[in-house]
Amino acid sequence: MNTPMRVLGLGAVSLSLLLATSISTLAIATVPHASTSAPAPSCEEKASMTFSDVKALTKGGIGDDVILSQIRSTHSVFRLTTADILDLKKSEVREKVIDFMINTANLH
Repeated sequence: MNTPMRVLGLGAVSLSLLLATSISTLAIATVPHASTSAPAPSCEEKASMTFSDVKALTKGGIGDDVILSQIRSTHSVFRLTTADILDLKKSEVREKVIDFMINTANLH
């Protein structure tokens, strides 16, 4: 009696190997490729603010309370020198914001 394996000239071991290879190939083809780029930061992972950020927000007409909230929510810590304070004042950053920035080290 001619079975399909005998007609094709395949032994049981050859057929098993063929099936295992086919299943492995199918499994690999269905696994999504991993991305090599770093994941985007979540909303909870906000970058710390810089002096430039504070000056830009001030120049953009953003109110003190919003700037202070952004400093708080990003857990930004500033260590202001006299030159930094004078530069912020020259950039029209209001004293309320400068005072808050001075005291950020005490918040964290």
